[in-house]
Amino acid sequence: MSVNSSYLLATLQSFGLHIALAVVLVGGVSFTAMDKPKPQVINVEPIESVAIDQNKLNKQIDRIKTEKANKRRAEEKRVADLERRANTAKNKRRSEEDKIKDLNKKTRLSKAEKRKADAAAERARKKQKREAEKAKKLAAEAKIKQREKAAAEKAAADAKARKRKAEEDERIAKAKREAKAKQDKIAREQKAKRERERREAELELQKQMAAEQAAREKAHSKQVLGEVEKFKALITARIKNTVRVDESVFGKECKFTLKLAFNGLVTKFIRRDGDKIVCDAVESAVYQIGQLPVSKDPAVFEELKSIKITFVADPNQ
Repeated sequence: MSVNSSYLLATLQSFGLHIALAVVLVGGVSFTAMDKPKPQVINVEPIESVAIDQNKLNKQIDRIKTEKANKRRAEEKRVADLERRANTAKNKRRSEEDKIKDLNKKTRLSKAEKRKADAAAERARKKQKREAEKAKKLAAEAKIKQREKAAAEKAAADAKARKRKAEEDERIAKAKREAKAKQDKIAREQKAKRERERREAELELQKQMAAEQAAREKAHSKQVLGEVEKFKALITARIKNTVRVDESVFGKECKFTLKLAFNGLVTKFIRRDGDKIVCDAVESAVYQIGQLPVSKDPAVFEELKSIKITFVADPNQ
């Protein structure tokens, strides 16, 4: 075997070894880590409409934010690692291609061997391309997942913000209702107080008016009684001046009632008790007089229109 043949054989063996090594390296790259990541289920506990301690709520929110940040950094690290490994594989492929190119330049291969080597290189390139596309697809899917996750987190944050705003609006509305209720209560109490004071003032005025009326009536009644007594005395004196009786009935009496018209005329003489002789004399005298003195005051006449008199026969009359 010539030196050239030995050199060619060694070169081919080296080339084959590099090809095999490239295939092993490319094929040995574990893409299990590039498998499509399983979607992570975010357990969102239903928000209970109950009042909770604000400190506990803040701690829970901080814990959820920390977990989300850690998961997001882990996902970003995994995507970056996939891209790094894809770039590393790509660089290795390019290195192998460069080596193959250099080997082709340095060696004189037969067309069949060159086609075989090219075919192997083409398969390696296609495999590497497929792996790169797969890695790219996984990276794109991971980014989509990140965007979806970010959108879900934003939607949850927006929902929480809307809930907080609704609670704040309800708190403000409740405070306004309570303030209005308090103002209405104060207004009602003030109105009731004014009404009570008005009624008390009216009652006091009515009491004063009643007292004044009673005083006037008392004064008038006293005046009426005085007038009644005066006219009763006049009537009695007029009757005594007219009656004539015998000495035998001196000291005896006659009780009678007179019914008078508004002008003083006697409309009726009613005997109530007493000596018959005295009563006959008194009745005769009353009708003889005909018209007795009466007051023109209606209140006084009301007391005189039916007047009771006791007549005692007196020798001095």
